Amino acid sequence: MNDTKRHVLNTLLTQTNDHQTEWTSRRSLFTTTVAHTARSAEEVQVALDGFADDGLIEDQGERYRPANDAERVLHPGEITSRD
Repeated sequence: MNDTKRHVLNTLLTQTNDHQTEWTSRRSLFTTTVAHTARSAEEVQVALDGFADDGLIEDQGERYRPANDAERVLHPGEITSRD
């Protein structure tokens, strides 16, 4: 998974957890992802389209949520308790 897709998926998972809403708005997802990752809106949309095609996210117009099998992707060099 490329860096842009990793950022987009992890942001979506963060915005749709047990303590927040089930769906996140396109505006919120794009604002956070573009502002914090230096990605363009076009790159974010391409990533979202790819995830929707692969069944990793559900798209309801201007709202998104991860599919049941979507999982956070570790960033390169991230240390986990499994290491």
